[in-house]
Formats: sequence, C-alpha cells, structure tokens
Amino acid sequence: MEEAVDTLVERPSWHRFLNPILFGSGLMASVIQPIFLLASGKDVNDAIWPHAYRALQATMFLRDQLTLMFFISLILFFSSAASIKNQMSGKPPHQITRRILLFISGLTTGFLILYFLLDVFYLRGAFLLLPTAYGIILLCCLFVIGGLPRLPERTSKTKVFAGIGHILAIFFAAWLVMPGIPAMIGIAPSPPDVPIVGYGSSPGPFETTMTVHPYEMPQMVGEIIMDDEQDIDFSVYLTLPELTPELPLDSIPLALLSHGWGYPVYEEYTDWISYLAARGIAVAFVQYPSHIDPPIPEGLKGIDVEGASNYPHHEYRAMAIAAALDTVQNLALNESRHPSVDAALGNVTINPSHLWIGGHSLGGAYTFVQLYESMERGWGNETLFVNIESGWTRPNQAQLQPNLSRMPDDTMVH
Repeated sequence: MEEAVDTLVERPSWHRFLNPILFGSGLMASVIQPIFLLASGKDVNDAIWPHAYRALQATMFLRDQLTLMFFISLILFFSSAASIKNQMSGKPPHQITRRILLFISGLTTGFLILYFLLDVFYLRGAFLLLPTAYGIILLCCLFVIGGLPRLPERTSKTKVFAGIGHILAIFFAAWLVMPGIPAMIGIAPSPPDVPIVGYGSSPGPFETTMTVHPYEMPQMVGEIIMDDEQDIDFSVYLTLPELTPELPLDSIPLALLSHGWGYPVYEEYTDWISYLAARGIAVAFVQYPSHIDPPIPEGLKGIDVEGASNYPHHEYRAMAIAAALDTVQNLALNESRHPSVDAALGNVTINPSHLWIGGHSLGGAYTFVQLYESMERGWGNETLFVNIESGWTRPNQAQLQPNLSRMPDDTMVH
C-alpha cells in the first residue's frame, strides 16, 4: 500500500535523480524546437510559430473527433482506475511503467507551458479541447504514478513536499479537464452546421484551376533578400474558376490576396482562395519577400504608432508587390493574356474595376499597399471589398498611402 502512494521523487538512493531526469527530459523534449529556433537566430514569434500551428491543427482535429476523444478519455480513466485498484491491493505499477509515465508527464507539462504562453499572447481562450486533452493525459499519469491524493506523510520533509505537490498537480489537471467535459459529451455551445449554400458553405459552384507565374523581382529588392528566402522563386499564383461557354457572363471580378510575414505558402491559403475562386472570382495570390535586410538611413528612428510604422522594409516590399501586380496585368488583364486564362475562362474577361483585396497579418497590413497600387492602375473604381485579417503594422510612408477619397461608393471594409 505504501508503494502505491510513494511520492514522485522517492526512489532508492543510488538512482534518486533518475525520476527528475526523466520528467525533465520530457519537459525538454516538448520545448526543444522553440529553443533550437531561438538559438539559431529566430525571434520569439518565428520560434514559437511551428508549435502554434501544430496546436491549431490538433485543436481542429479534436473538434472533428469529439466521439473518439471521449472514448479514448474513458479508456485512459478506466486504465488509471484499474491501476489505483491494484495499488490499493498492494500491487504498485512496474517501475518501467512509472518511468515512461514520468517522461510523458514532463512532455505534457512542457506542452502546457507553451499553451499558456500562446493563450496569454495570442489565443485568448480560443482553444478549449487542447488543454482538456493535456489535462486528461496528465491526470491519468498522476493517478498511475502516485495513486489517489491523500494527506502527505510526515515521515520526512521530502514526502511532505512531494505529497503536497501531488495533490496540487491533480487539482490542476482536473481544473484543465472540467471546461472541456460539456464539449466532449455534446452539450457545450457550438457553431451551427455548415450551410449547404451561401456564406460558410463548401466552395462552389465552379471547379477551379491554378497556375504559377514567377515575376521579375526588382534589382534593388533582390539584392537585399536574405538567405532564408533565396531559394524562393517569388510568383503570382493565379486561381481561376473553370467557366463553360453556356454561362451568360462577360467578365468576372479580380481578387488580390497577400500572405503573412515569412509564410509565402500558397497551400496554407487554399481555403480562402477556393472560396473566392469557386464563386466566380479570379484570385491572384501574391508572394513578396519577408526576410530582407534593407539599408537603414542614418539617424532613422523606428516608429510604430497606431498600427503604422516607418520601417524602410515596407518600401522594398512595396516594390516587389508592384512588380507582381504588373505580372497580373500582363498575364490576366491584357488582350494578349496567358493561354491558361483563356483555357479556364474562354471569352470571359477579368474586370479589375470590381476588386477584392485581402490579406493576413503583414499581408493584411499590405492591403494598403495593394490598394495604392490598384488605384494607380484604375482598379477597384466601381466596387471594392477590403478584407483585413489580423493586420500587422502597415507602412506610414507618405508615398505608399492610398488616396481613400478615390474609393467608389460601393466600398466595404471588413
């Protein structure tokens, strides 16, 4: 019975450090990638981003697999209950089992630390099932390793502190689990089902096709692109609806979409792109360089006030975006347009007078750059939709400011 409730740190003297090492190894394994990225020169945002992305994917998976999560949780709780029963009968778990669970506990604790850091600075309570899953794993590990919580034994200070720690850890794990229980059993508030038609429905009614068109990077920009992006062939990804000759259409609108900082990956924006293109819009996904090292004018003091900054990086990226939009003009809007456009649209033209501009993060900030360039080209002069998602700091340079008085009456900003 005493073995069953021994604390996590009490072990024979010759390997008294083994259990803390196992727990610490699991903790280190969970945070090794962010630490490595920080050590390699990445900033905090870049270092934590891969884990943040995996956390988002895990959360979306759990949302889609609530039944599976519920049954796995039941299996884990029944297994830990069986272990507790054995401990009460004087049959403690095998040392190998306890050590494996110590490593898993450390791993889960590390993931929880990363989760809370993300939650404070970014998620703001948006994830529910992920901390619930962590709590279930941690709670079951604690039950198997240390048994049910009970008053600490006073035979030694080590046992007292370890017993208190065991009780607090179990309460903490239970606190993580509680908010997710209504979601797992299906009684928590949840979004409505995906509509068959209209906003939020599956892409349609058109099939889409995508072609990639590299553009000529301005020399001044190419010279300052850093090694991180030297292998990227910066391009315009043009996604078009596949139209049939029977459709009574003369033209379709144009959409310009910009990616976030350091993430010029078309595949990460396909949901957004497909939603627009499948509804009959020509979508140009514009890549621009993020990792650049421009010359800094002597005496320049960086200013970032009310969402606008004077960093010279903006001017060079604006040059790249302008070159990309020149490519859009030549391949999709001119009379001698690219054959892939003719293959998808037939005789239907792309009319940039009806314009959608959007982006995420730094791409959201650069909707202002795209708006400026579009206005200079006479685009978006009839209808205009601007969609900024989590916009980052935008340029405050006077020469990059769009003349908002030129926006048409039919303008919507989201």
